Amino acid sequence: MGKFFLRSLLLLFSCFFFQNLSYATHIAGGEIFIQWTGNGNQYRVIFNKYINEISVRQYGFATNQTETVVFYEKYSNIPVKSQPLNLISNTLLNSNSSYCTNPAVVETSMQVYMGEFNLGDPSAFSPYGTYYVTWSDCCRNQDIVNLSNPSAEYIALYTEFNGVAIRDNTPQFVPLANEFFCRNNLNVLNLSATDSDGDALVYSLVSPRSSINPSVDVVWSFGRSGTNPIPGSVPFTIDVATGMVRFNPSANGIYVFGVKVEEYRNGIKIGEVRKDFQLNVQDCPVNNKPVIAFKNRAIHEADTLTVQLRGSTCFPIYITDIDASQLFISETIFINTSSTLPAHSTNTPYPAAGFTIPTQVPLTGFRDTSSFDACFDPCAGGLRLDQDAYYPFKIIINDNRCPAQYDTLIFTIKIDVGTNALPQVFIDPPANPKTIKVNDPLTFRVYGTDADPGDILTLTIANPQRGMHFPNVTDSSSTISSTFSWTPNCNDLHPGTYDVYFIIKDNSCMVNPSDTVHQTIIVEQDEVSFDGMLVTNLITPNGDGLNDYYQIPGIPVGNCDKYFKGIEIYNRWGARVFYSQDRLFKWHPNVSDGMYYFSIDLNYEIRKGWLQITQ
Repeated sequence: MGKFFLRSLLLLFSCFFFQNLSYATHIAGGEIFIQWTGNGNQYRVIFNKYINEISVRQYGFATNQTETVVFYEKYSNIPVKSQPLNLISNTLLNSNSSYCTNPAVVETSMQVYMGEFNLGDPSAFSPYGTYYVTWSDCCRNQDIVNLSNPSAEYIALYTEFNGVAIRDNTPQFVPLANEFFCRNNLNVLNLSATDSDGDALVYSLVSPRSSINPSVDVVWSFGRSGTNPIPGSVPFTIDVATGMVRFNPSANGIYVFGVKVEEYRNGIKIGEVRKDFQLNVQDCPVNNKPVIAFKNRAIHEADTLTVQLRGSTCFPIYITDIDASQLFISETIFINTSSTLPAHSTNTPYPAAGFTIPTQVPLTGFRDTSSFDACFDPCAGGLRLDQDAYYPFKIIINDNRCPAQYDTLIFTIKIDVGTNALPQVFIDPPANPKTIKVNDPLTFRVYGTDADPGDILTLTIANPQRGMHFPNVTDSSSTISSTFSWTPNCNDLHPGTYDVYFIIKDNSCMVNPSDTVHQTIIVEQDEVSFDGMLVTNLITPNGDGLNDYYQIPGIPVGNCDKYFKGIEIYNRWGARVFYSQDRLFKWHPNVSDGMYYFSIDLNYEIRKGWLQITQ
């Protein structure tokens, strides 16, 4: 109770102080992101703070070099960690339209603060817990027109996330500009976010908060709310799927609003980020809308255009704006595209790399029309289909004059899969399994065919092992081949049985346009016996040509397990008098007569015996 009283007293004092300034605060908005560093359980906190630079200059506000955010356990609202952040950048934002802005009203910069923390710290976080991080300050700009008493309101930011059991990067809103919009004109504002994890994002308008713990929303002026913050013939509304806002304001002023983006993984919500921001509405000069259309007059708005799955198909499109020639002012037309899947579709989204279109085109006073080709190459974009698919497309253009005017070209692309004969792969000779002896070469041909003319075929080995050689090849003819070769050695006896796979694919972009053939190879060794060795026991080195030297005829070459490793001969005192690793050895003794002993190492056994040397 005492802490709450002190906080309330501090809030009252702070807001009283700032109320005595012409601009009660220089803070224009902000948001907080959580980002994994890629290193263990280390995460970053990124805090974007938007600043009204006019107030900074007028009242000499200093730029804070550090800010502090606080982490809470969501369901108990208990603080678990306080994290200092350091200022890493301070950037003056460009205006969203230089033709009609009034920099005397709002001039905005974005200050970025960042710090790292360990989400795996058991003293603060649970791997399966849910948390939120917040930052707050007093007070809001007293010139905000859609709040009842803006200078009495705190600005409080909120971002929700999970413990390390769900590895996650929260969504990041696209950077905003120094936002100015025009009264009695249809305006568009991009409040979309990106998610590096590919999570599904859902957008909604919410009331900005004056406090997080306890949770307190700002108090709106009469008729305004979090879902209707700005008056106008077209309400301030957000597309839940894209984050694009449309509105036609009926009154000038500075308006505050809040937007929430929630992220879902496998249909389950895993976090949210809230942006708090203010924008300026003012009177602007007249600006005519640019027009986009198909150059081919036979193609109309909302038509379905057929594109082959394989190959590139282009459609000429033109853009025109009469302001360029009437006012003799050069302007830039910006081009954006979006493609969604029809409801209940099981296909993958159309790949951005498979759609080629410029991002902007220039218009001049002497050339108020420009044209370009919208080209579709589904296969090059990585699209893989097994049946025809339909993709709704939008091409949205806007000029860079004020108020920015938009036009949208809506159409549907039908991807025609067509027919495709799957390629086939074979082994010649086809015997399976193939048995090969150690140190004997094995070769066979692998070849493939495709009944579709013009297909580009690739033939590869899926799992080469232990020195197997097979050149992977690509060919555009109807047949393709390569030769497998392998000479196994003793190491290849274990495991001894090898399964290899050869895959042929064509470039049809069909789902799994391939065929696989399997080959088993069994590696064996020759059987060998040392029972035929002729071991003698008498040497008579007297030069008569009979038994003058010692040898053992009949030692076989052996195999990987049984082979002649060497022979040692010792005298009766155990001293070695002869050693050889040559199975064709000959020992011409130069020793005294007597009894000697030999030891023959055959790797798998030792054979011992004696021999007599007599002159």
